[in-house]
Amino acid sequence: MKCYKTINMKTTSITSYFLILPLLYLNSLSGQTIKRSNVPPPPFEVTGSIYPWEVHDEGIDLILDNMTSIAGINSVYMLAVMHQEHRPFNSDNLPGKFYFNHNPVRHEWDAEDAKAYFRPHLEMYGRIKPELSKFSWLNETDWLKVVLDKAHARGLRAGAEVSHTFIPREYLKSHPELQRRRLQKLIGLYNQNVDLQYQVYGPG
Repeated sequence: MKCYKTINMKTTSITSYFLILPLLYLNSLSGQTIKRSNVPPPPFEVTGSIYPWEVHDEGIDLILDNMTSIAGINSVYMLAVMHQEHRPFNSDNLPGKFYFNHNPVRHEWDAEDAKAYFRPHLEMYGRIKPELSKFSWLNETDWLKVVLDKAHARGLRAGAEVSHTFIPREYLKSHPELQRRRLQKLIGLYNQNVDLQYQVYGPG
């Protein structure tokens, strides 16, 4: 995970593509990979998200039992990296306040900022490395593997999500060179035919 890029193009020139594509290719070489699911995609996919603290509190077997029998899901994904947020999500625009109504351990949870819930091979990362939870009950288990193994054993499709960011805010505050910048000109190749925004976290 060396850099994060968001590209928004309306019209562009062939020259700009030659600049962007190598950058995307180089970025794909960093970080670690995980074995892809061999479960074939269903004709109509119904998916649901799973959080690591839910797996800890309720158990993955019960969670998958409920998701398949009640919601009819055939695909799941685990929050492999989660941003800082109070869960369940509450808002002044929503009626009442929401809690985990069937969690036997807790009614709510404050997710930590940009923590990883899988086992990263740190030697495969550059300057920016995934950080594990400060809680031992969350950092001593590879929750992504737990979910993937159990889901695949049931013939379910399974995947992972990086939610919002993989770089903690405090780390970004102390490293301004990694903060997002908007470049309106790409090495002098900007011209009237290009309407391109390029947002990049600096080299990781």
